[in-house]
Amino acid sequence: MLNKPRVLSLDYETSPAKGYFFGSIWETNIIEIIEYEQILTVGYKWDDGPVKTVGQCDFKGYKAGVLDDKELIKFFAPLMTEADIVSAHNGDQFDIKVFNTRLLAHGMKPVPILKSFDTKKHAKSAFHLPSNKLDDIADFLDIGRKLSTHKSLWIGCEKGDMKAWKYMKKYCGYDVALQYEVLKRVLPFTKQAGDFVQVNKDGITCPSPLCLSKRMTKSKRRTVKGGYKQQYQCQSCGSYFTPSKVIKDA
Repeated sequence: MLNKPRVLSLDYETSPAKGYFFGSIWETNIIEIIEYEQILTVGYKWDDGPVKTVGQCDFKGYKAGVLDDKELIKFFAPLMTEADIVSAHNGDQFDIKVFNTRLLAHGMKPVPILKSFDTKKHAKSAFHLPSNKLDDIADFLDIGRKLSTHKSLWIGCEKGDMKAWKYMKKYCGYDVALQYEVLKRVLPFTKQAGDFVQVNKDGITCPSPLCLSKRMTKSKRRTVKGGYKQQYQCQSCGSYFTPSKVIKDA
């Protein structure tokens, strides 16, 4: 019986921080922050399940024109806890840090994140693309493009425009769908997938948590002290991996 890791793909849309500043529009010198960045909407999906979205406007007590992401954070924290793997584009530098910041802001306890699959980081390390932005990678792979937006969308949400909230959630959810498709295409080229290799009485299973195929073929051998390690390739997703077991020479 395979122990399949649960993969939570996610994306946030956040509000801009507000403050008093001197200087031009591009050369700012913030003298005081009067409102910190908040999470407006969350888009997420479990493995290959449907995309779901939720925003501040969906919770009881929401007031038009007043931003407060506490209920949204309380809702999403348990889902983060359930995940074996959290996957997002630029997730290590943005999504995970932003969520931790909002937990801290509301005096909540941290959530355990066992593993992160950051598709931007993987793309940057494995490929030589002209751009590692989600929209550009998705275009390169011919799987779609991000939805169009304008700064007025964020302003509309802040003012309580429900049409703006509806489109913001749609925009956020579409990013999750694109990111998951990028993850499926990028993951076979990464080494992190090897962390999930499983060997049991039925043989070796593909270590990619999105694949888990048993269609494996032997590839190269790597000589080590006392014998060798056998490399395998998954015939379903193309991933290569090498179990840690040392095979003794005959």
